[in-house]
Amino acid sequence: MTSAFIPFDDSFIPMTSSDAEFEKLISDAGEWAAQDPDPVTAAALSELAGLASNGVAAARQQLEDSFSGTLQFGTAGLRAALGPGPNRMNRVVVRRAAAGLAAFLKDAVEAAARERGRAPSSAMTLGTTRTSSHGSPQPSSRPRESRPS
Repeated sequence: MTSAFIPFDDSFIPMTSSDAEFEKLISDAGEWAAQDPDPVTAAALSELAGLASNGVAAARQQLEDSFSGTLQFGTAGLRAALGPGPNRMNRVVVRRAAAGLAAFLKDAVEAAARERGRAPSSAMTLGTTRTSSHGSPQPSSRPRESRPS
């Protein structure tokens, strides 16, 4: 089975003095596949690592590129080719970016609340939800319902 993420090339490369780096790359790929919630990209990564370990040059090159760095948030947000690894767009990268954004926003709200002399938890609660007349939360972007006096 050849994955959609792997351009198949049956040329082989000899192992070089960077065998330790390559072994770390294979180890990193295994750890990434273990945490990937998407079975398609996890399987593609396992296949890619197997092909790279067997000397397939294109697989090794793609694996090295997929783990050559981390995807950076730019002016257009997160953009990259779909595929496994920290330098590709996938569910693990999106989850990490979302967690980072949430942590940043939480810290910013807490800092703003401290500057105003309020408790951070009340600032977060007031900024995110309100309670309707029947007790369920409503997004704060909705206008408040007017009640007859």
